[in-house]
Amino acid sequence: MILRIDSAAGQVKIGNPPIVLPGILSSISINGELLIDNVSVEGKSGSSKQVHGWNDATLNISLLLIDNEKAKKTRFNYLADIVGHFKKIKDGMPVVYNLQHPMAKAWNIKQLLFSSLQTTEEYNRITITLEFVEHEPVVGITQERHDSVMTKQTATDANYQGSVNGTIKPQQLNTTKELELKYCEF
Repeated sequence: MILRIDSAAGQVKIGNPPIVLPGILSSISINGELLIDNVSVEGKSGSSKQVHGWNDATLNISLLLIDNEKAKKTRFNYLADIVGHFKKIKDGMPVVYNLQHPMAKAWNIKQLLFSSLQTTEEYNRITITLEFVEHEPVVGITQERHDSVMTKQTATDANYQGSVNGTIKPQQLNTTKELELKYCEF
């Protein structure tokens, strides 16, 4: 599915083929943060920070929904349309959206899940915030890990070329412990 944001036109398009979501585009924001743990260090007061990488980025889109007398649709009709997209399922799973927007491209965000929907009504209008979270398919992650293992295996095979007949050259492996470690990597 496609999620296309046109800031100049004030529109958000969603689906395949993309249709314009009802509402007036108020804002777009992308948030990213580090994954940080507090770690206690023996002999040191307080705690230290340990960084584990980055959390998945989030994209927030704010829309303003108002009644449209010409189209004979209320803000609640428009809200129901958007809730339908939020709860959309494909093959028993929430829909994954391919994002098209220059700011998302700068963040290197390609795919998103529609993760949260918040609505607030005030003065005959509804403010709605759509939250999407960055999505990396498990298949892609598994493929990256597989490629990494294959690279290690190729390098290890190159180190063991002389050990086909059960002999290991001393310059290839220094201790029995290293042999056990190399064996466990496979």
